[in-house]
Amino acid sequence: MIKLRSIWINGSLLASTILISVVLGELLARLILNPVNYLNPTLTKDDHLVHKIEGGTGGHDDWGFRNFERPITADIVAIGDSMTYGMAARAEESYPLVLGRLSGQNVYNMGLGGYGPLQYLHLLRTKALELKPTTVIVGFYFGNDVMDAFNTAHGLEYWSRFSTRQFDSAPTQRVRSDASTDGKLFGTLRDWLSRNSVLYRAFTSLPLFDVFRENQFKRLASNTIEATFGGRRMLFSYQEPTVYLDLTDERAKEGMRITEAAFREIAETGRQKGIQILVVMFPLKESVYEEYLKQSVDAPGVDRLLISIKHEMQIKQRLLTLFNQEGIDHLDLLPALRQANQLRDVFPLSDTHPNANGYVAIAASVNRALKSHSSR
Repeated sequence: MIKLRSIWINGSLLASTILISVVLGELLARLILNPVNYLNPTLTKDDHLVHKIEGGTGGHDDWGFRNFERPITADIVAIGDSMTYGMAARAEESYPLVLGRLSGQNVYNMGLGGYGPLQYLHLLRTKALELKPTTVIVGFYFGNDVMDAFNTAHGLEYWSRFSTRQFDSAPTQRVRSDASTDGKLFGTLRDWLSRNSVLYRAFTSLPLFDVFRENQFKRLASNTIEATFGGRRMLFSYQEPTVYLDLTDERAKEGMRITEAAFREIAETGRQKGIQILVVMFPLKESVYEEYLKQSVDAPGVDRLLISIKHEMQIKQRLLTLFNQEGIDHLDLLPALRQANQLRDVFPLSDTHPNANGYVAIAASVNRALKSHSSR
């Protein structure tokens, strides 16, 4: 009995010590590290945006965007999806914040994963105008923005005026930007920790966990393709939503029409409010690495990646025609990313979003475009 009691006491002391150490470690982590770089925020449904981040969660500002605070005014507002949000990098490494440092102007990041052209239009007319910017940058991502336009117009009553016909089946749902427990070991616990523990997120962000992230990417992504270029290695994924890049598909065709209509209204809003609109076009990861992929053309699956690049070019030509007709300033980020990629990878191994190097190249390219416009 005495021995059991001793074991229980020692066990309780050990458990208490571990608990106190974890709590102190969490408090220390929150003092040293910015929660917005580590905690997953809370997503809520929205009748206009499909979803949004609940203000103040995960270190985000009171509007639910990835800024350290919401300013009263901003010189530049950057609207977009996860590319603007800065996935795969810290908040201060996202292109809007890097642009702010390069330009010396106050840049507000209004990006969130899963958004598309109709969300950009809504954010411009509501939140962005409140900040009284002189310039609004709208990021268009070739990978899924056409599909997002289709899903939003056909999935929310608010945007029904953009849909001109009915489709037999429900729109394909986009993968949301919050964490998913699907296919993850202890997924529920890990997702809870990812929303509440800076210490946990900081620890699991260490390079030693890269192998786990790579294995998860291969497990969750359909048709994963691994390509090696000399001493460089990169993973690509041909996932089902990529078919929406094909403008011979009726839904992609409808999404493209909606996208063009949304950009016309974005341009008109800019003209009415005296705001410069600059559309920046984010390329596919595959397009940035196209030269290297062509060297591996015989590798299984590479042909599908090259087809998606071809579809991207078709969408780009449609957009360029529209922008020139409407007098919309625009910037193709592909040349800048390809140039930067010659020196070092601008994408992580197993992510479709740029890394910190990529966002620096993007910000520098945008900054040059803005300077060129102001000098005209």
